[in-house]
Amino acid sequence: MMVSNNQARRLLGMPFKLSRSKRNIQVSVIAKENATALPENLKDKPFVAVQKNKATEKKTYHSVSVFYPEYI
Repeated sequence: MMVSNNQARRLLGMPFKLSRSKRNIQVSVIAKENATALPENLKDKPFVAVQKNKATEKKTYHSVSVFYPEYI
């Protein structure tokens, strides 16, 4: 798996700096009952990660392991 330099530094626990565009992004874990318009591949999961862009108010749903692999 190839990741960007900042992602690799984050995975290794090293300090990293977010770009200005990334500061508008918020990731949180929610129960699937609180989600709207879930994709088919996430309907069987009890929890999903929601990525929200604060600038555009767009929400996208992902598997929790995408953002929090060490907790799964």
